[in-house]
Amino acid sequence: MVLINSNPATIMTDKNMADKIYIEPLTITTVKKVIEKERPDSILPNLGGQTGLNLAMELAESGFLEEHHVRLLRNRNRGNQKCRR
Repeated sequence: MVLINSNPATIMTDKNMADKIYIEPLTITTVKKVIEKERPDSILPNLGGQTGLNLAMELAESGFLEEHHVRLLRNRNRGNQKCRR
C-alpha cells in the first residue's frame, strides 16, 4: 500500500499505515509521478477528503488511470461527483 499525504502531522504518516509514504503536495503532477513510479493496480481516494476525490476524478476523466491500468475504487453513489461540479 502506498500513501500520499500532504500533512506530515497526521496519523496517516505512521509507517504502520502503509508500505510506502509520500509526504508531498496533493497535486495532479505529484499523484501522476507516484502512480508512474509505484504502478498500483488501484487507488482509493476516499481518505483524502475532497482534494483526494477531486484529483482522482480528474485522473479518471483525463484517461490517465486507464492508460496506466489503475482501477479507481469508489462509492458507486454519484452524489459526490454531482456535488463536486
